[in-house]
Amino acid sequence: MADSPFNHLPEAPPRAEGAGTVVNTEEASLMIDDRLWDAKATRYQYRSTDSLGNASEDTAIYIDPNKPWTGPGERPLVAVPAGTQGTGQHCDPSLSIQSGPEIRIDPFDMVFPYEAIPVGVHLERGAAVVLIDHHRNADGHQAYLDNIASGQSTLDAIAAAQELGVSPEAPVGIHGYSQGGGAAAAAAERAEVYAPELNIVATAAGGPTVSPGTTIDQFNGTGAGSYSLLALNTLLDKDPALKEVVRGDLSATGQQALDDVRHYCVPGLVGHYGLETDDTWTAQGERLTAVIERYAPLTTEIERQRVGKFVPNAPVFLFHAVNDDIVPFESATQLRNDWEGLGFSELTWHADETIPILPKSATNHALAMVLNLDRAADFVWGHFPR
Repeated sequence: MADSPFNHLPEAPPRAEGAGTVVNTEEASLMIDDRLWDAKATRYQYRSTDSLGNASEDTAIYIDPNKPWTGPGERPLVAVPAGTQGTGQHCDPSLSIQSGPEIRIDPFDMVFPYEAIPVGVHLERGAAVVLIDHHRNADGHQAYLDNIASGQSTLDAIAAAQELGVSPEAPVGIHGYSQGGGAAAAAAERAEVYAPELNIVATAAGGPTVSPGTTIDQFNGTGAGSYSLLALNTLLDKDPALKEVVRGDLSATGQQALDDVRHYCVPGLVGHYGLETDDTWTAQGERLTAVIERYAPLTTEIERQRVGKFVPNAPVFLFHAVNDDIVPFESATQLRNDWEGLGFSELTWHADETIPILPKSATNHALAMVLNLDRAADFVWGHFPR
């Protein structure tokens, strides 16, 4: 479509006025009645820039250990952009890390705050942590596989945390996995231009969703199959006119699913859509990727969202499971090659070679986060002053 906004968007949208500043705050408690960690928490809303270049407001939670920092210099800050949680409002990690696990019956859904795992690792080592929700648009819809918005939101969450007590001189690390790995990688390569004032010293990006097109394709027929609808929603939310056209290429089942997936967390998505293949959601029984590829504005935007076009501002640890069954291993190797091709020499690469376990279940994808947790944390902490 000639008038699609996707036809004239910059690769690097300029930072919106006021981005990186706090809008409001609220006291927060952490799950299990604050007994997991000796820390105080503040949930905050802050200004950022969405991938269209518009001013936006996003949310995060800042967790500050009560124990005094005894290391050199200022207490470090670790930013944790969240992995895929599902796009329901109740799935946002700044809320779920307060409520803890929660099961909903009618319809079935489950809140599962697994980001508490990396958060806990860094808190135990003495860092303050910012856990970042993914960007939501003005209608409250969460963006999925929107690496530009997620990367910029990560940087602005770090900047805004300075109003909550983080020293501007504090060393900052970023640690993200899966969708959070895509956000971490995007933040790393956009920091120099978008937020050069930040003292980011290292980034760990694991299992990153850095190539939305290949990721959507690999989702098909796996436990993460419905995630492709989350990605399609995010694309179509940016172009309402195109949205109505593309919906016509979906079956009645597909149109209903496109609406319904907005309301679930990951366990709910898996429970309701299981291993469905995406041809059941299209009017002609074709792959969802075939529908997307018919519309040049969509393929243009998917390519714009691919990470690997700019040089990161600090050392990066990039890791991925060779047998990842939902996020393509090849997309991470391509990112490695792209960065090295741009002359980036501070890249540490690790291929997790865990054997295939329950193919299409996302087991290998999830395991790589846990098995490489300390390796990723050690990399970040190895760049803090000692």
